Amino acid sequence: MSTNKRAYDPIDSTVLYCYLFLVILGVMSVFATEYNGDFTADLFSMKHSYMKQVLWAGISGLMFFAILGFDRRILQLISYPMYGVVLLLLVSVFIFGERTKGDQNWINLGFFKLQPSEFAKFATALALAKYFDTPNMRFITRREHLYAYAIIGIPLLMVAAQGDAGSCLVFAAFIFVLNREGLSDLVIYLGLFIVLVGVLALLINPYIIN
Repeated sequence: MSTNKRAYDPIDSTVLYCYLFLVILGVMSVFATEYNGDFTADLFSMKHSYMKQVLWAGISGLMFFAILGFDRRILQLISYPMYGVVLLLLVSVFIFGERTKGDQNWINLGFFKLQPSEFAKFATALALAKYFDTPNMRFITRREHLYAYAIIGIPLLMVAAQGDAGSCLVFAAFIFVLNREGLSDLVIYLGLFIVLVGVLALLINPYIIN
C-alpha cells in the first residue's frame, strides 16, 4: 500500500526552502545597501539594519518551531475567529486610522501604533490553511476556487486601499499556495510575464515596448 507522505509530513520542504532562500536574500540585500567597506571591526554590531534583520529572522524561526509544536486543533479553532477580528481591524483603519507618510494604515492606541495589515498576513494564512483542511476539499470546483480567492482577496483589497504596497506583495505570494493545491502553472507564468514587462518598462523606452 502506498502512503501519502504529504499527509503525514507537517513541513512542506519546498515551501521551507523557498522561505529560507527569501530570508537569506533579504538579509543580503539589506547588507548590500549598508556595507561600504569601512566597518569590518563592528560587522556584527546590532546597530546595523542587516543584523536587526538577522535577529528578527532568528525570532521568526523560533516562533516557527513553537507554532509547529502546537496542537493543530488549536490553530484550526482560532483561525476563522482571528481572520474575522483582523478584517474588523482593517475596516477600523478607514475610520480611526492615522495617516503616516501619505498612507493610512496605522491605528494609534496611545501607548503604541497598531498596523493591522501585518496581522492580516498571518490570519489569512491560517484561514486559508483551515479552508484547505476542510473534509472532501479538492480545490477543483468553481465554488472552491471562489472561496479561496475571497479569503485572500478581501484583506488584500483593504490593504491595497490603505496604500500598503509591501503587504500587497506578500498577499500576492499566496498564489504559490494555491498553485501547490492544484492551481494551473499558467497563472504563475502569467504573473512572471507581467513582472518581466514591468521591469522592462523601467529599463527600456516605453515606445519600444509598445
